[in-house]
Amino acid sequence: MADPQNPADSLAAGLEHEQLLLQYQPVFDIRKSDPLLLTAEALVRWSHPDRGLLPPGEFLPLASRNGLMPAVTDFVFQRAVEQLFAWQQRGIRLPLAVNIAGHLLRDRGFPARLLRLLDEYGIPPERMILELSEQGAMVTVPATLDILQELMACGFPLVIDDFGKGSISLVQLLRLPFVGLKVDQELVQQIGRDDRAKQLVRGIVHMAHDLGMAVCAEGVEDRETLFLLKGLGCDSAQGWLLGAPAGAADLPLAGSGEGPVGAVSDALARQPEGRWAAPGL
Repeated sequence: MADPQNPADSLAAGLEHEQLLLQYQPVFDIRKSDPLLLTAEALVRWSHPDRGLLPPGEFLPLASRNGLMPAVTDFVFQRAVEQLFAWQQRGIRLPLAVNIAGHLLRDRGFPARLLRLLDEYGIPPERMILELSEQGAMVTVPATLDILQELMACGFPLVIDDFGKGSISLVQLLRLPFVGLKVDQELVQQIGRDDRAKQLVRGIVHMAHDLGMAVCAEGVEDRETLFLLKGLGCDSAQGWLLGAPAGAADLPLAGSGEGPVGAVSDALARQPEGRWAAPGL
């Protein structure tokens, strides 16, 4: 019998009673003054009956330790595809980014299952961006490399998440044609006060562009950082300044390739004093 006081049993019950949900954080093209909504990242949450809405860090380690990650990831991909289908029914072709859990990189059946799921809803694979942590992108096991190559052959775009937090080698970047990388927020949030951090981000942007990869900055929380990122050539950004994770109904879909999005346009239009045109930027 399940023990409601046992965290693992509580999470298992949460899965059974559909207490998990997805929120979506927008990602904006910041290269022009009129930003466009490029994509959104799907982020899982647990609507705990006693503790409220819990972020993934509060329960994914628990799921991993207790064999519940396959059920959690099945839920995430199912809901993500259902959301893509709902948008498609409204004529919205917004791509959605989903994180790949580590166990899926050892599951040879994963690419075929995911492709079948998308086929069931008539969603093309290029509309689901698969994000790997930098650690996950360090391919050292042949089976993992085979899985990633199969995903790419199916048409899924692959992106390195949290870049700068791990220790991926440059050789690893050459082994798979990732379409982009996301600079870790801990590095992004230092560029306004640490010139070395700014130069590191500049180098990451130039390297990625030379390899044909787009660059997204994570954790953008203030206008100064946003303008510095624009000056460094960053392609896109996400963070609380641009939009917190929220339900699908709260995404600024009017800006998905159709024109400016109010709050973000305002943030880009208001130039921080002395920063945007600062020498040496």
